[in-house]
Amino acid sequence: MPTIKRKLRVVELYAGTGRSIEPYRGQPEFEVALLADISHKARDAYLENHEGSPYALIDLERASAASIERLAGGKVDILLGCPPCQGFSESGLRQLDDPRNNHIVKFAQTIRTLKPMAFAMENVPLAAVSEHFAVFRGIVERSGYDVAAAVLNAAEYGSAQARQRLVVVGRRGKGSGLDVSLPAPTHAPIGQYFDYALGKVREAEECDDGLLGTTSSTRRAAQLLQPRFHRDFDLVLPTPRVAEVIGPLPQLGGPDAQKLAHVRFGHGESVLAQMAEVPEGGQRENGGRYHGAAYGRLHGMGLAKTLTRYFSNAGSGRFWHPTENRSLTVREAARLQGIEDAFVFPGGAAEANTWMIGNALDKALADASFWAVNRML
Repeated sequence: MPTIKRKLRVVELYAGTGRSIEPYRGQPEFEVALLADISHKARDAYLENHEGSPYALIDLERASAASIERLAGGKVDILLGCPPCQGFSESGLRQLDDPRNNHIVKFAQTIRTLKPMAFAMENVPLAAVSEHFAVFRGIVERSGYDVAAAVLNAAEYGSAQARQRLVVVGRRGKGSGLDVSLPAPTHAPIGQYFDYALGKVREAEECDDGLLGTTSSTRRAAQLLQPRFHRDFDLVLPTPRVAEVIGPLPQLGGPDAQKLAHVRFGHGESVLAQMAEVPEGGQRENGGRYHGAAYGRLHGMGLAKTLTRYFSNAGSGRFWHPTENRSLTVREAARLQGIEDAFVFPGGAAEANTWMIGNALDKALADASFWAVNRML
C-alpha cells in the first residue's frame, strides 16, 4: 500500500488570538496542532470563534519543550511565536533587564529542543539590536538552521497600518541551499496620501519613509539585518488608506454594530471637548508634555500609525477617528489589523479586546511570514 503522508503540525506559542497561525488554517497540508498562551481571555475569545481548537492555557516561561510536543500530539513541524515585546518597544521604557525579554531566548531553546522543520518569530524592531536577539540567533544557527530576518512594514504588504515589525524565519538543514528569505514588498503608497508631518494631502513618492512612518530606531534595526528590499514599482499595488478599511460599518448604537463590537468607548467630557476642536489628521496642542502622536486624529486619506493595546485612550497615540469625536472602535481597530469581521470579540468595548487587538500580528505580516515558510518547505 502507498505511504500516506501526514499533515505538517503547526504550533503557535504566545498565541493570543492566533493571528500567526491563521494563514495555515484550512490549508490541506497543515494541521493546527496547538495554540498556547497564558491569557485566559485570549483563549476564551479564540475558542468562541474556533470551537474545539487545541488551545492550551500555560505559562510559556516555565513550560518544557516536551510538554509542548505532547500537547501538540506529536512531532512539531512548524513553530510560530510572538514573544512579549514590551521590554523592547519603542513606545515603552526599553528596559534591557525586563524579564519578559528572556522569552526570545526561551523560544530559541524550544526550537533547539523540538527541531521543527521551520520556524517564524515576530517582535518589535528594536529587539533586533538587543543582546537577547543575538543569543537567539546564535542558538538557532548552531542548531542547524538557516535564518532570514528583516524589519517589515505592514503598509508595504497590503495593510492600511504603518506597523513595523521584526520578522524572523528559519529552516532546518543549514547550508542545504534552500531559499530562506522574506518576501519583497507587494504594496506602496501610490497617488495621493495625507502626510501627518506636513499636515496636508500630497502625492506619494517612491520609498517615502515619511508616509510609511519609518522611525530612526527602525532604520537602525533594519541596517543590522538585511538590505532594503528591491521593489518593482510597475508591479506593486497601492497601499490602502484608513477610510477604505474602516468603513463602511453599521451605524453606532444599532444591533448590527453591537454584534461587530462596533461600539463607542466611554470618553471623559474634557477629552471629548478638546478633541472636538482637532481637525482631521491634526493633533491637540500638548505643550510637549506627551510623545509625538498623542491626542492625534487620523486622516481618512492617510495610513494608521501602529495600533497599541491602549488605542481607546486619546493620549496614547494617533487613534482618534478621522471625522467623528471618538476613538476607533474595537471593530475599526480590528479591521486595521486585518482581522476579519467574522471574528467575534466578546464584550464589545472591553479592555481585554483592546489588549488582544493591540498585541495581534497584522494580517499582512502574518501572510508574509506564511509565504516565507511555505516557500522554504
